[in-house]
Amino acid sequence: MKKVVFYFIFMNLVTAFAQMAPPPQALPSSLAGLRVGPRAFPFEKGLLRPFRSEGCSLSPGSVHGTKISWATCCVQHDLAYWLGGTEKERRMADDNLKSCIQHKANSILAEIYFSAVRMGGQPHTWAGFRWGYGWNYVRPYSSLSDYELSQAQSMYGQKLEGLAQAIDLKIIASNSKLKFFDHSVQPIQTGEPEIYNYLKNSLRGSTSVMSANFLDLSSDVRQFRLVLESCPRSEIIFEVVRSSSEIKRITDEHSCLSKVGEKGEETPHAIAF
Repeated sequence: MKKVVFYFIFMNLVTAFAQMAPPPQALPSSLAGLRVGPRAFPFEKGLLRPFRSEGCSLSPGSVHGTKISWATCCVQHDLAYWLGGTEKERRMADDNLKSCIQHKANSILAEIYFSAVRMGGQPHTWAGFRWGYGWNYVRPYSSLSDYELSQAQSMYGQKLEGLAQAIDLKIIASNSKLKFFDHSVQPIQTGEPEIYNYLKNSLRGSTSVMSANFLDLSSDVRQFRLVLESCPRSEIIFEVVRSSSEIKRITDEHSCLSKVGEKGEETPHAIAF
């Protein structure tokens, strides 16, 4: 009888604690920022995300109320840091930033910015402004391979003329998606390659993942919530069954994916600075 009473009390306590437990929390997914579509590169080999820039990041890019501005210097600097490369190339990018700010503002400000990027732009960090921040992994100093360059060329042309044209036209706007901490360099999570390949195989046009989060609904089911740049007002929800790698799209409406998907056309990639 005591065992029955103890079991009854124990089960009631377990139920009470389960009801008190907080709901599963959504975690950032490394799919955020990636370019998806038919010409997407293999997920397993490391991917270059479309160019993003905050101008001078957490620092001002002009003197308020005047025509003095060095924002374009920061954009050019971000462009070099986005691709990355050798240690010598990084030093050249930092020297160019210093010279540009000195020309557009003054030598004191140029020295301040130069010192900041030398200290904060190391490649071996998870910072969103590190040397080689365009890659979805921490890329060490090394020359860019033909395969790596081909990823940039697939987005912006053989000589990256798409980027050069945008900078020449001064299409510069702040992009708050560039965060201090880059979640994309975290270890690959179960379900991320499957979702990426699903989008690669099902979309007819190219777009980018603006945001992505996941949460575990159970020990076997993981849910992903994505927002695509081609459809920024709609959230696409997928569920991945771990044991079978089966993907279920559980959103009711199909209009978002169809804009770039089965019936879609190639979506021009917008460059945001």
